[in-house]
Amino acid sequence: MAFSDSVDILKDAAADAVQSATQAAVTMAHIAKYKMQILAEQEKIRKAYQALGKVYYKDYITDEEPDEAEYKPACERISECFRRINRLRDAIAIAANRVAHAAVIGEIAFQIVKAQRNVIQHTVAIRHDDVGENRAVVDDAHRRAARVGQGELRDVMPVR
Repeated sequence: MAFSDSVDILKDAAADAVQSATQAAVTMAHIAKYKMQILAEQEKIRKAYQALGKVYYKDYITDEEPDEAEYKPACERISECFRRINRLRDAIAIAANRVAHAAVIGEIAFQIVKAQRNVIQHTVAIRHDDVGENRAVVDDAHRRAARVGQGELRDVMPVR
């Protein structure tokens, strides 16, 4: 692996880390928007409950039989709001999974950056001091970086 290849891998891994962080930030903004929409739906539910209570109290005071036509619109508004809240909560769960996925990709990219940085440091050291035992260290660093690039992170990144 040439020095320029190491630098290219380092640049690509850093770009992946930045892209993952950006994607996570955008997704977190969507989650915040969904939470605000849930609050708005909960306010609609509160108002519908209030309207339902007024209708019920009117029937109670006047000693009238409940009329389904009066209750049904408020009950349907409440049910529709709960359905929207459930859809928003599902969207939040999906978005949270995206954030977690972006965090994993960012961690992998970070590990690649660290491994490539070590390769570059060892390569620079070998160029300054071309001793046979340093060559083994550099070769080992190159092999480890190649494994990281191929997704074999067990040797580089601790398993959680």
